[in-house]
Amino acid sequence: MFSRFYLKTSLLALALGGVFSVCAAQPVKDAPMGRFAAEQTRHIATYFPGRMAGSPAELLTADYLKQQFSKMGYQSDIRSVNTRYLYTSKDGKKNWNNVTASSVIAARNGDSPKQIVVIAHFDT
Repeated sequence: MFSRFYLKTSLLALALGGVFSVCAAQPVKDAPMGRFAAEQTRHIATYFPGRMAGSPAELLTADYLKQQFSKMGYQSDIRSVNTRYLYTSKDGKKNWNNVTASSVIAARNGDSPKQIVVIAHFDT
């Protein structure tokens, strides 16, 4: 079976594939479908490892995504949310950890009054 890492990576690739294939402002001529999404996923995984919610890597990734959306003609901003998660150590001790997680929001007016909403996790 797949490990959690490979499952999360696959889901991230699929989610980002939807984001970046729908969002590309200038289509790349003769590029195979999903190429831009695959390149972005590889870039994020390579240059921003350890993107746990609230970590410096998560903040850097959020900033990178905001810049990418802006380059594609979207109005983009980063929103922070305070949250917590239960961490269980190897010895079974449970602790609540408080973090400030980030989300990147991007929007652009289109020719139709309909909306497309794409949601993807970029933390690990």
